[in-house]
Amino acid sequence: WRRVNPTPSSIILGQEHAFQVTTPTGPNTTRVHRQLSETPGSTPFVKQSGLGDEVRRRENSLKIWILEGKGIPGGSSGKNSSKRYFCELYLDDVLYSRTCGKPRGDMLFWGEHFEFTQLPNCVQLITVVFFREGDKKRKKERNTCIGKVKIPVNTVTSRYLIEKWYPVLPDSSSSSSKEKEHPSLRVKCKYQSVDILPLRCYKSFLQYVKDQYGPLSECLESVLSVKAKEDLASAMVHVLHHENLAKEFIAELALQEILKSGDEKLTFRGNSIATKAMEAFLKLTGTEYLHATLGPFIEQFQGSEDLYDCEIDPMKLPAGTNLSKNQQNLRMAVDTVWKAIMHSHSIFPMELRECFSHCREALKSAGKEELSDHLISASIFLRFLCPAILSPSLFNITNEYPSEKSARNLTLIAKVLQTLANFTRFQGKENYMEFINDFVEREASNMKAFLSCISSPLSPEAVKKVQKENRDKVPAGGFIDLGKYLSILSALLSENVAKIAPKNDRFKQLQELLETIHKWLEQPANATNVSMFPFPHLPSPPPSGPPPPAPLGIPMNHRFSNPLCNNNNSQAINHQYQIPHHIVNAATTPIYAVSSVIHNNSNPNVKNISQVQMNM
Repeated sequence: WRRVNPTPSSIILGQEHAFQVTTPTGPNTTRVHRQLSETPGSTPFVKQSGLGDEVRRRENSLKIWILEGKGIPGGSSGKNSSKRYFCELYLDDVLYSRTCGKPRGDMLFWGEHFEFTQLPNCVQLITVVFFREGDKKRKKERNTCIGKVKIPVNTVTSRYLIEKWYPVLPDSSSSSSKEKEHPSLRVKCKYQSVDILPLRCYKSFLQYVKDQYGPLSECLESVLSVKAKEDLASAMVHVLHHENLAKEFIAELALQEILKSGDEKLTFRGNSIATKAMEAFLKLTGTEYLHATLGPFIEQFQGSEDLYDCEIDPMKLPAGTNLSKNQQNLRMAVDTVWKAIMHSHSIFPMELRECFSHCREALKSAGKEELSDHLISASIFLRFLCPAILSPSLFNITNEYPSEKSARNLTLIAKVLQTLANFTRFQGKENYMEFINDFVEREASNMKAFLSCISSPLSPEAVKKVQKENRDKVPAGGFIDLGKYLSILSALLSENVAKIAPKNDRFKQLQELLETIHKWLEQPANATNVSMFPFPHLPSPPPSGPPPPAPLGIPMNHRFSNPLCNNNNSQAINHQYQIPHHIVNAATTPIYAVSSVIHNNSNPNVKNISQVQMNM
């Protein structure tokens, strides 16, 4: 068996469906596929491995945004003024990804984000290498390394993103090392290591969450920060989706929010747990739909930005601009994307359809059926489709942040669609948009029909057809690591349960469950034998002195008391949970495993990385 990890498309000429196969011995192999159906998740060679659920393990992840640069040597005019600049991202000495090349104008902005999971245990240093591209017309002119930003992992180990300007240390071999002014890069990142117990340790805690998710969320609403609400909602959605309860969870929260506010215009417009839960569920189950629906339009539209100017604000129009032509361009763009959305009902995810159907039924039972369209439009348009049009790179529809002109065009398109979804019209301060009110009013009935369609349950025959079509596909949301999200959820609740427990006796049981999990996590990672402990009640051991301080921003139950470091990333850590010897010695940390048959019977559509020309 071999470990499979996705390979960022930015490294391999924009190839989306690439993965790396790691073996305990021998070199790693990177393979590129032409289409999604050839990727590991949808072939019979790959299966989800449950071995990781039987042992104590840790999940290391990194989220990083490479935002912008300043102080670039050479000035705004000169031989380097037209050159493009890019960054490569290394973890220790391994290249993980790279940004797109961007020209230097008044500012050098990338705004690109990367996320890596299942990282090796011993990553110590994040390095961003800053390059100036060589002239492609001159074959001998290579990319120039301007310098490097070095970020020790322990300085960004936190639950929350840390953003700052980092100086670019000049490369000793580069000419920029002689410059008086050194550039700097603005980077935002966080590294997180989650300590995960064997899945059976969370059994009673999981049952409690399934039984009490409604009252628990309601009581936590007033005591959590916005960021904590986002983390809690995401963990709850992943756990409950794994248990096939996410749609009931979201419908209950949405109904609570509507009944409390009494104003349908405020639904999913704040920073409530309900709003964050809906956002998490949309991203979890609707990403493939989003890419299929908006991807072709955005790709074509951004590639034609010089031909189609949609600016219609008189305050922003240059002198001599043909306003009527720009209005026509905006009408055409809005009409194109709206037709793509209307016709997407046939590929709308069944999980989202069931969720919206539950929301509609919950409102009907509460006598609020007239609010259903507002709730569903706020979900799918306000929180998903329109933000994806505004910032396609944040939803991985495009690799790079749109240019200033494209961003403005996309903003105007999203503004029209959101007004249509709100069943309102343009007036007042945005009177320059009033010319398109006829479109908004004409398409209101089609909007209602679309919202009704995507929130209506499928017939039994249609359900069977969809299930048959999806039988060999990766489920919506992928394979959820239940242990990981239960660990994150238990940590979040441990930090906040004391704020609500005194007010409600029903949370005393939760406190006991969390204390038990915490005591297990305090045991040495290489010596704990969980099967010997009773669950859920664990007698408190005598105090042995205060524990050492936790790393910056990480709660005690998110860290390792005895971290182990192994240079072989495929080697599993034996945490001694009375697992049979032949399983302990297997590669238990990966979530996915691929049979060696993939090497013996190579697919003609698969290329080894050595066959792919690299244009760096």
